[in-house]
Amino acid sequence: MRHTIVLTTMLAASLIAAAPERTATTTTAPSAAATSRPVVAITYEHGYPPPGMTEPRRLIIAIYADGELRWSDDQRIGGAPYRSARVTPARVTRLLDDLHAIGFFTDPDVERHQVNFGPDASYTVLAAERGDAKQRLASWHDPAPGGFTRVTEQGITTIKPGQPEPEPSKSYKQFTQVWAEARRLIYDVLPRSEGLVDPRVFDVGREDRR
Repeated sequence: MRHTIVLTTMLAASLIAAAPERTATTTTAPSAAATSRPVVAITYEHGYPPPGMTEPRRLIIAIYADGELRWSDDQRIGGAPYRSARVTPARVTRLLDDLHAIGFFTDPDVERHQVNFGPDASYTVLAAERGDAKQRLASWHDPAPGGFTRVTEQGITTIKPGQPEPEPSKSYKQFTQVWAEARRLIYDVLPRSEGLVDPRVFDVGREDRR
């Protein structure tokens, strides 16, 4: 039997652009100042930050209109250190068009679950702006809690070993599918690590190097 538990807190529970559109990354923390407006962001908000936490509001990824990228290596809850890179403004426009195409800004089921978390809970935010279209989704289903804990539209549920997964409503299933696809599209903008290592670095300092 499934036991549904509504919590006031929640445990910290989710690359296709062409290569020429990307530049090399840096691992230094970027300055807070930027030359253009952020138009896409994924962030993590701690409901009750543990003692000593210096970043209760954590950046996961930010994409600016001019192509600047800033992101954390921690794709679950973000936080320092951060990396930075740059793509073309056209790549950012294409991302926003792709988000529009999947219904991120207009899908009624997405709108219905726009705020999807309990009181004082931690949650992830997916937000974007495309001209006059703006969307800000906040949900506690991402990152998933793991184990036998499940997050549903009614709250937090525990299941027993072998018990079927909770069946979401058609509306909530659509919301989570658009959410997952939006995250995939956003992360597709980041530079791939493949090809960033120049094999010549292993010959630096050799006397027979040409």
